[in-house]
Amino acid sequence: MNLKHFILLYMLTLFVSVGYMLTGELAINPENSVLLLLEDISSLLLITLLLLTFQKYSFRENIVILLALFLSAVVGTINGRWFEMIAACILVVGARNIPYREILKCYLTIGSFVCISMVTLSLLGFKSDKVAVSMSRENFLLDELSVRHSFGYVWPTDFATHVFFILLVLWILKNGKLSHIMRILYAIISVLIIVYSDSRLGAGCIMLLILASFFSLDRGNVGISKCYFFAIWCVPLMAITIFLLTIEYDSTNLNWITLDLLLSGRLSISQSAIQEAGVSLWGTEYIMYGGDNSGALYNFIDSSYLQLIVLYGIVYTVIYLLLFSIVGYQSYKRCDRVILVALLVAGFSGIISQHFLQIYMNPLLVALTAKHSSEQ
Repeated sequence: MNLKHFILLYMLTLFVSVGYMLTGELAINPENSVLLLLEDISSLLLITLLLLTFQKYSFRENIVILLALFLSAVVGTINGRWFEMIAACILVVGARNIPYREILKCYLTIGSFVCISMVTLSLLGFKSDKVAVSMSRENFLLDELSVRHSFGYVWPTDFATHVFFILLVLWILKNGKLSHIMRILYAIISVLIIVYSDSRLGAGCIMLLILASFFSLDRGNVGISKCYFFAIWCVPLMAITIFLLTIEYDSTNLNWITLDLLLSGRLSISQSAIQEAGVSLWGTEYIMYGGDNSGALYNFIDSSYLQLIVLYGIVYTVIYLLLFSIVGYQSYKRCDRVILVALLVAGFSGIISQHFLQIYMNPLLVALTAKHSSEQ
């Protein structure tokens, strides 16, 4: 198969599998017949893509790929997330020699389509809009109790974070440059997210993209500022920081309680999860209940990094964080400030939100093997 046909297969696989995982995880009952059909089609496409991908790598590289797939299958079987993990592995290794910008355009298309469809169906009454009222905090823009709309998603934060990653992909495609009109549009979306979903993380990350757009992020051949070197290690550093804070959290200390409130309770809930489930080499199955589980005690580990260590285990966590450091190092070497800043902002979102882990939302790990403009 020539490169053109392989790219078409990859894009089709990406479109179907990401679309399946987005709708399956964020909106539709897993037993939905259409969703089950999409799962079968996605599986067939992923297997086909994998078999053809082996031809692009050397024998030793294929051994590494098989080991990665085996690790994903083992850990995924333990924690119940085998499809997402194996799909992520195949989509990453299959992206070799495929232009990253084309991959991002696919993410933008399917992400925007799913998001607009769910919001529209929710507003028309065809999809449930789960409304939550938080008694613990007020919406600081409305000065009243926080009323949070999910707009067809499982939870309001799912909606807000998905919007953020869609705008992040668009921001990368525009090379970190936003016109005045685009900045105003981003700001309006950020305010609307606060007003209707009260997701401060999603809105705050969108505002960070606006702020970053004021700086010149053009890739140049004259080198890159040493301050960007931090971005290489930003993801593992943030992961280590939140993990240590969780371990050291003291529920009797006022300072710790204040910090936990600032982090929306991530420290206390995650510490309880670690004490209950422990931390193993290969991950564990830990049943989590979110705010949509009526009557169940909320124990959902929202932080991507804490989900990593608890559900995926030490081995997978170390490899996962190392891969993101490699993405950062590659970007630093080719003076790609846009990807480095994207890693910083998206990595920051991972402290609070689990969506940084999800290949169907976050396309930054695919940058590991894809072809970038400076290499074409």
